[in-house]
Amino acid sequence: MIIRGKRWTRPVPELLRMRAEGVCTRIGVGVNHVDVALRFVRAAPIDEVLIAGRYTLLDRRAETELLPECARRGVRVLAAGVLNSGILADPEGQALFDYRRASSEIVELARAMARLCAKYDVPLRAAALQFPGRRPVSTVIGAGTAEQVADTVAMLNVPVPEELWDELDRCV
Repeated sequence: MIIRGKRWTRPVPELLRMRAEGVCTRIGVGVNHVDVALRFVRAAPIDEVLIAGRYTLLDRRAETELLPECARRGVRVLAAGVLNSGILADPEGQALFDYRRASSEIVELARAMARLCAKYDVPLRAAALQFPGRRPVSTVIGAGTAEQVADTVAMLNVPVPEELWDELDRCV
């Protein structure tokens, strides 16, 4: 699908026809750019939006406009890339953010979040994986091994105190 100009809307009528005929049950878009997601939500009667890396502990660009617009229109939101390319899994390790080496500011912010989490005996991964669920947003997990699936399930079951959420919210 081409997003530049008006050509990106060309497939929408066909998708609507397919949904009406029962060929598909839902229509959605998956992107990592909030502005593109907003264009789709506002221009077409889609059912869901997958937004990657933009509703996370570190990057909340989807929070201001996209999430409220989706709520108004009844569009389901799925948050993917909630570990922001891995920095929220381990800010001391490889330190990737948005698929490239993280800036020193982002690394320090992730480390500060990790220190806050440590105060509450909560792994940063647990807070990062649970963050989207604080709203009516589904989280897409990109586990590649059975061990990662088990770790994700364990992190989703770690209790995160409201006080920690408040402190993390003040970080950004």
